[in-house]
Amino acid sequence: NNGFVWQLPTRVSFSTIRLTRPLTPDTTKVAKWISSLQTGIKRPTAQIAALRADGSEVARWGLIDVLPVSWTGPTLDPANPAVATEVLEITHHGFTD
Repeated sequence: NNGFVWQLPTRVSFSTIRLTRPLTPDTTKVAKWISSLQTGIKRPTAQIAALRADGSEVARWGLIDVLPVSWTGPTLDPANPAVATEVLEITHHGFTD
């Protein structure tokens, strides 16, 4: 049948996710997670939630086999009094419910 083109499934790839937020007390949890990779790699599942300014949830995503790719901390420059932020880039193997 030449009336259409067959679309066959191929390997699905997922791009890395870049998360940015102000420094909080939870920053130490991220540092502990990254440090724990030296003793063995464990790829946990994770949840990411997008929140409104009032803290209510807009959307939530579940990720399978999460692994940190990079972490960037704040630039502590007294001449630039901006909010201190951290950037975490993670990779994953897909979505879950």
